[in-house]
Amino acid sequence: MTASPTKTEDVRPSLPPASLARWAAYLAVLMGAALLLHGLQTFFDEVPPPRPYSTALCVIGLLEAGLSWLVLRVNRPAWSFLVSLNGTMFVVFLFAATKIRDQFEIALALALLPSLLFGAVCMLTAFAHDDF
Repeated sequence: MTASPTKTEDVRPSLPPASLARWAAYLAVLMGAALLLHGLQTFFDEVPPPRPYSTALCVIGLLEAGLSWLVLRVNRPAWSFLVSLNGTMFVVFLFAATKIRDQFEIALALALLPSLLFGAVCMLTAFAHDDF
């Protein structure tokens, strides 16, 4: 007869509190929520942007938040996908910074902020590969 699992065996491991990946995952959850909320808000604008843009914002926001939650639960496939998603979004927002600047009439440094956030999450998560 096998013994029933104890409480400690049922608990999934989580990242240590001082882990770079934990901090990156928290930042990614906030960024995912912001993208999702912005995507939902665009559906109700007076002059809505193209539907694929709004849908893409919602999907990427959900992916970012969901993958970050899985990274906190030490899921290696989610970790690798989160690194690649944030790396891709870093490049997309880096090259879109001038368009963002012109659209919102803000300084270029402020338009580069999303790119820097995605790049920071990508690097912090990638540096924490030993935790996975």
